[in-house]
Amino acid sequence: MPAMKVLFIDLYRNYGGGEDILLTLAKNLKKRGIEPAVVCHPGSILHEKTKSIGIEARPADLRSPLKAAFELISLVKYIRSNNFSAAQTFGFWGNTLGRIAARAGGGPVLISTCLYIPGTIISERGGGALKRLLNRANYRLRSFTDNLLTALFTDLVITDAAENKKDLVRQGIKADKIKVIYFGLDPEQKPPEEKAAYLQRQGISPGTAVISVIARLTYEKGHLILLEALGRLKQAADFRLFIAGDGEEKEAIEKAVERHGLKNRVIMTGFLEDVPSLLNASDIIVLPSLSEGISRVLIEAMSSGKPVVATDLPAIREVITDKDSGLLFKKGDSAALSEKILFLLKNREAGIKMGQSARTTYEKTFSIESTVSSHAVIYENLLKEKQK
Repeated sequence: MPAMKVLFIDLYRNYGGGEDILLTLAKNLKKRGIEPAVVCHPGSILHEKTKSIGIEARPADLRSPLKAAFELISLVKYIRSNNFSAAQTFGFWGNTLGRIAARAGGGPVLISTCLYIPGTIISERGGGALKRLLNRANYRLRSFTDNLLTALFTDLVITDAAENKKDLVRQGIKADKIKVIYFGLDPEQKPPEEKAAYLQRQGISPGTAVISVIARLTYEKGHLILLEALGRLKQAADFRLFIAGDGEEKEAIEKAVERHGLKNRVIMTGFLEDVPSLLNASDIIVLPSLSEGISRVLIEAMSSGKPVVATDLPAIREVITDKDSGLLFKKGDSAALSEKILFLLKNREAGIKMGQSARTTYEKTFSIESTVSSHAVIYENLLKEKQK
């Protein structure tokens, strides 16, 4: 019997949690005898990483208006000729254009992956009244498009948090069409660099507290709130902040670093390949997001036994218990974030205990074996239903 073939589609140019989940899932499905292939933006980090682990990476520039029509037709032909059993899409563009191409390409089992619900973040974004109005219209159009494609084309929606499922149901998607799966980490990551050596390379003295935020540089990730919070702590503690990631808000973040007098306290790494070493070197991980599911970095921080300060959002509360496995603060409240960070800076032992509790939660909740098994069962069951 030929191996089941599964196509993953993710069209983002940048590499973040969603892309890491896709790659980890594809890599570990391959070990189970399922044959994965990945459609991704040409030259993207996902494209290069996929090729480097021996998985077929099929480039498609569907986000370019000049190329989209040609690329879409070409992708449909590719799907038809490869006889995929299932297609699973990631991200807005993957979930939009990818689902259209997958269904037009011969109707394999079609699964959409929804890793967090933007909610009203797009409409709340700063700017004048006209900009906010356009942002609201953009968000509503995206929600309408996503819901329409789900209703017409999609066999199942996979999300990574029970709270996300509730939001999807509120948007009009049937509950029995949504499956919650927690995504485990790749167990084959290389060991992190020793902490003292890592910090020495960065010119950071022993005893200096290291705070890290690891996320795309986008508005909803809350970097500006964190910088405002740390601006209040300049005289209270000796710390360095690592900002790891790249994205459209880089210039705004650099200006905020200057505005809050943090230029000598902040290290901006850009896209970071070696996340485990930064986590190992950090004393506190901050997740100041305005909107978030169960962040990949949150899971990585829990796995590494680091205390987390995170926005008090419903999905995050599924895995972080305030004052036990981390500290939570009200969304957008930079003063409250300052207080939480200062508490951990002044109470290192409390932070160590929170990190240990988070590690215990990780071990009980997240498993790559469970993630892969759940997906394999879903593919098989949906394919059987299609073949009836």
